[in-house]
Amino acid sequence: MFRCRGLAAFSFLVLLLSCGGQEKQALSTFFDAVQSGNKTALATVSTMAMPVDVQSWEIIEIGEESTETFELPELLRKVRDAKREVDYHAEKMGIFLDDNKIIHQRYETQTEKSPDAELTGDLAEHQKKWDELLQAETDFAEARKQARGAVEIELAAAGISIMGSAVNEHLEGEVAITQVQVSVNSGSEEKLYLFTLKNYDLFNTKNQIQQRSRWIIADIQEQG
Repeated sequence: MFRCRGLAAFSFLVLLLSCGGQEKQALSTFFDAVQSGNKTALATVSTMAMPVDVQSWEIIEIGEESTETFELPELLRKVRDAKREVDYHAEKMGIFLDDNKIIHQRYETQTEKSPDAELTGDLAEHQKKWDELLQAETDFAEARKQARGAVEIELAAAGISIMGSAVNEHLEGEVAITQVQVSVNSGSEEKLYLFTLKNYDLFNTKNQIQQRSRWIIADIQEQG
C-alpha cells in the first residue's frame, strides 16, 4: 500500500514539475534568439520583439492557465460588419451631397475663400451636419482599421503556434493562455516583464485534421 501511494505521489510530482515546461521552453527559445540576434528563430516563437537588450533573465512566477474560444471567426465577422458600416455611411454621405448640392457648393466656396470665418444661418447649419458626417466617416474607418488589426494579430499568433499551417475560417477550438513574470537584466538595469503566452488548440473542420501546436509569446509588457 505504501509503495502504491509513493508511486502515486511520485507521478503527481512529475506532473507538477512538467507543468510550465513547454512555456519555459518557449521563453528559453525566445531569449536565446534575442541574445544571439537570430530574427528567424525569434519569429518561430514570438509575435513580439524584446524592447531591451538581454544579458540574463529569470522566471519569477508562472500564472495559472486559462482558456478562451478561438476568436478568429468572430473577429472576421467584425471586419465584415465594419466594412458594411463604412460602405453604408459612404452611401449616406453621397445622398446628403446630392440632396444639398447648391448649399454645399456655397459652403465650399465660402470656406475656401475664408477658412477661418464663422459661418451663420443656413451655411452654419449645413456645416454642422457635414462635420458630423465627416466625423462619423473617421470613426467608422477607425473601427474597421482596429478590426483588421485584431485579425492580423490573431492570424500571426495562431500561425506561429500551429507551426506555419494555414490559419483560416475553417479552424475552431480553444486557446490556452498563461502569463509569466520574468526578471530581465539588460546590463544597465533589471526590470520585470509580464509575458503572455498562448497555445492554439485548433481543429480544421474542412479536412478534419487536429493541428499540432506549441506555446508562443503573444505579448510583452514592462511592469512598474
